[in-house]
Amino acid sequence: MKTKLLFFFLLTLADFSSIIAQPTLLWQKSLGGSEDDFALTIEQTNDSGYIVLGWVHSNDGDVSGYQGEGDYWVVKMNADGEIVWQKTYGGLGNDRPNHIQQTNDNGYVISGLSNSNDSDVSGNHGDYDFWILKIAEDGTIQWQKSLGGTGEDWGSHIVQTNDAGYIVTGYSFSNDGDVGGNQGERDYWIVKLDEEGLIIWEKTMGGSDGDWPQCIQQTSDEGFIIAGGSSSINGDIIGNHGGQDAWIVKLDNLGNTEWQKALGGTENDIATWIEQVNDGGYIMTGVGYSNDGDFVGNHGMLDGWIVKLNDSGTIEWQNTIGGTANDRANSIKQTSDGGYIVAGITSSDDGDVIGHNGNGDVWLVKLDNTGSIQWEEPLGGTQSDFAVSVGLTADDGFIVGGCSQSNDGNVSGNHGMMDGWITKLGSNVRVDNMSSISGLTIFPNPTKNKITLTSLSSDIGKEYRICDVTGHLVEQGIITSENQNIILSLLSSGTYIVKINGYAFQKIMLQKE
Repeated sequence: MKTKLLFFFLLTLADFSSIIAQPTLLWQKSLGGSEDDFALTIEQTNDSGYIVLGWVHSNDGDVSGYQGEGDYWVVKMNADGEIVWQKTYGGLGNDRPNHIQQTNDNGYVISGLSNSNDSDVSGNHGDYDFWILKIAEDGTIQWQKSLGGTGEDWGSHIVQTNDAGYIVTGYSFSNDGDVGGNQGERDYWIVKLDEEGLIIWEKTMGGSDGDWPQCIQQTSDEGFIIAGGSSSINGDIIGNHGGQDAWIVKLDNLGNTEWQKALGGTENDIATWIEQVNDGGYIMTGVGYSNDGDFVGNHGMLDGWIVKLNDSGTIEWQNTIGGTANDRANSIKQTSDGGYIVAGITSSDDGDVIGHNGNGDVWLVKLDNTGSIQWEEPLGGTQSDFAVSVGLTADDGFIVGGCSQSNDGNVSGNHGMMDGWITKLGSNVRVDNMSSISGLTIFPNPTKNKITLTSLSSDIGKEYRICDVTGHLVEQGIITSENQNIILSLLSSGTYIVKINGYAFQKIMLQKE
């Protein structure tokens, strides 16, 4: 028996030490004040800290300098999530940001919309304009531009281009001012700017119904890929499946159309994010209600949608993720192993979702390079929590930007109402990479059929989860006493990970005779 157990132990070390499970939650921060405040984009900066773009309505707590109905809010954090500086930007109207990117001078460029024409904002053409803001590394304004016409113009996404200029997209109802060629209702509007924010060229695309882009990226051939939604069946749109479709457009570097694809089914489906991946194709996230056409496998109501396209826009594979309630995929990045990390929101507690915390949760899903789920993790508390963006970090981990009304579960420090919520997760933990938690112990280990979890009185009420080494949840519950027995008799022999309030705490080995 001892020889068999030794062999099993060595086999476990050899095979399981390299198997990936969910990443460890390293830290979390609630950012905001007593009103509704949202975190919309986050990315790691060149100094290993983070830049957060938010939309704020508070003038207390973490927020100072609020000017009107809603302001751009930029928060610079260090590597540990502590605030280095914060600044608000805008006027007396509503100023609503959507995206931020660090630029090659270590400053930042921001896109959004504004109906202000005072304070930090000038040049408004009427109604809402794209409002583009360039700030220095310390947050000082370097320049700003209001782009648009007399209709509503909504700036969605901006990136710096290889020529040190910028490409920005959003939708436009205008057909005057800076905007030409509107085809009806709202159109995709793409604007190429030089490094000082002056327009080099602009282009409207769409049909006679509503068309609205969400994301634009520069591609390896110096062109651009755009993703969003369309209700049109004419004009520039070919192949609409019914209702709203995800609409993907590939442009060259002068804005000429190379190809377009309408993707979806007979219900409403849209794209939320797109980017080029290592093989020259594209990975797209979206949401939809369909269960036909290109959108196959819907679990019920709204599902997240992941689509892999080749370099010509042809679908290579697609996967719908979620459960029977509403679920969204908002952001995606290719990971170092060739797979993908997806961030969004889940309201489900079935289907692909295990361990829902209540109301809506931040939802992280790790896919392999064929779109199959490797692990998934709902994060949050008992109130509404959701993720808007996910970024990769230098330690092969993840940084997630979103919002939360909770002040329990994984969330602490809420200032009141909705806060921006930032979570930093480590790399995909191997089973021997755990976090210590003061006052908690588990014994016996190895064990045959049960463990005893000893804890402090302050730990009562926390959630425990037991996962296998692939990250699949096999047991969960609440700590109800300082010495709590957990029966494992239904589990097979193997290595498991115990998580407390989302933190990977200890590896245990179950050895049945």
